[in-house]
Amino acid sequence: MKDDIQKAFRGYELAKNAGLKVLPTFRITEDEQMALMTYAGTNELEPIKQSRSKDREPNEKALAISNLDDVLNQMEKQVRLATKANIQLGPDIFVYLLGKNDNRLDFVIVDTSDIRANELRIGEKDLYKNNLLTVVISLEGLLMNLLYTGDALKTKKETKTYLKYQAQIRKFVQKHLENNISA
Repeated sequence: MKDDIQKAFRGYELAKNAGLKVLPTFRITEDEQMALMTYAGTNELEPIKQSRSKDREPNEKALAISNLDDVLNQMEKQVRLATKANIQLGPDIFVYLLGKNDNRLDFVIVDTSDIRANELRIGEKDLYKNNLLTVVISLEGLLMNLLYTGDALKTKKETKTYLKYQAQIRKFVQKHLENNISA
């Protein structure tokens, strides 16, 4: 446990120093068994509860996320900052937030144990690609979890929405990978 907390703290320091969107504080208890983190967000957003249950219902707000392009751009900014700081991002670093009174999506980096220095010395272009694809896989996983019920999409509406989001994400990734390759 102590090693896990220390690993998370090292990841937090790397992320914070790089300017990534992390929680404002990270403290380790005196016995080094727990990390204490604070969230200074607004009351307008709440963490999305993801479920693996087979009998879950689709999240109705997920059918009309109003700012997916903005979220993708914010996530890509995180990828650029991480790459510039020579940091490798893991897929489970984000907690996603959804507006309480609207369909706005946001995120914050919480699981910093999956952030590490680029110890393998992956080249900058490949590190950027790796980080971008990791972040996108995380977002796609969230959307699938919110729209799927059990093993399948429940209705045509969920299917159509998921495919729309997926196309939007793929177009975004294609554009940024092409720009990165030509840079």
